[in-house]
Parts: sequence; C-alpha cells; structure tokens
Amino acid sequence: MLTRLSLLIAVAALVLATSQAGALLLTFDDLTEDHDYATITYPGVTFRDISGGLLQVDTCVPGAPLAGQDVFSLNFASPDSRFQADFSIPGVNSVSVDLGDYGVDEDQIHLEAYGANNALLAWGSDVLPSNLEGGRTLSVAAADISYVRFWAVGYQDGNSVFFDNFQYHGQGIPEVPEPASLALLGLACGGIGMILKRRKKA
Repeated sequence: MLTRLSLLIAVAALVLATSQAGALLLTFDDLTEDHDYATITYPGVTFRDISGGLLQVDTCVPGAPLAGQDVFSLNFASPDSRFQADFSIPGVNSVSVDLGDYGVDEDQIHLEAYGANNALLAWGSDVLPSNLEGGRTLSVAAADISYVRFWAVGYQDGNSVFFDNFQYHGQGIPEVPEPASLALLGLACGGIGMILKRRKKA
C-alpha cells in the first residue's frame, strides 16, 4: 500500500514538474538598429502596425522600464496607428508590455486582448504624465488570447509611443525549467527509480 502511494506521489510530482506553463520575454535587442520592418516575427508571435506603418528599432529609449532597444511606428501621427501582436500558438493566457515616451505631452496608453472570433477578452490602460521620461507596464490576462493591440493617445501626436519588454505566457510556449522545477523533476524520477528497484528485489 505504501509503495503504491509513493508511486502515485512520484508520478504526480513528475507531471507537475513537466506541465508548467511557459513564458517568453522579448526585448528586441537582437534586431538591427535603426532598421525598418513591415513586420517583426519571433517564434509564436508577429508584430505590425495595423495602419500599415513601418516599425523601426531604436536605441534611444525614453527611460526605465524600457532599456536597450525599443520599437516605434513611423506612422505614429496617424489616428489609425495601433501596434498588434498576432499569436501563432494556442493557449496564450497573459501578456504584458512596457510603453514609454519622452514626456513632451501626456499620453493615455492602452492594451487590449482579443480572442479568435475578434471578441474583446481583457483590457488595461494607464497614463504617461507629461513630466515622465520613461514608461509604464500594462498587463492583461484571459484564456486563449489570439492577438493583442496596444497604443497611446497623446495630445500632440497620435501613437507616439515606444514599446519594449513584451512578455507572454501560455501552455503552448516552451520554457527553460526553473531550478525548483528541475529539483521537483529530479525528485520524482529518483522516487520512481527507487520504487522500481525495490520491486525488482522483491
């Protein structure tokens, strides 16, 4: 009875250790500086400006939490400018992004998550004050996010905002195991091995 219970515990630990949802953080620091992109594609996600504007990678970041390289739209003055990130993997359940500016004017920043049927699933917003040279982080969470849109509305220009540190989570995203998960996996495998060894001796 004890052996069966031990086996069940070991198997449960193994399943828990190998079924963690993954997360991917994109900093855009690997892209070519000052290059213009119609789209920017990473494993599982593609970025674009829905107004058709080109995306440019910039090293002149406004300030924390943005760092390294960030991205902005060359069509920022258009009232139709919106950044969109389309996911090509299933199971995305949360997204966060840093949006920043140089503090010339006050900007209202927005992040919206949509499902496969274009239904609005979740949204978040904040304000970048006119005296802030830097940014804020917006986050949304919902089941089965197909794409997100994020942008700013300023008093002087349209979508004149930079984005950086785009992170998304979900079951379809591979993740490098954390030390705790590796320890749990090792414990589970070791426990199963000891149980099988005892059974052979018996």
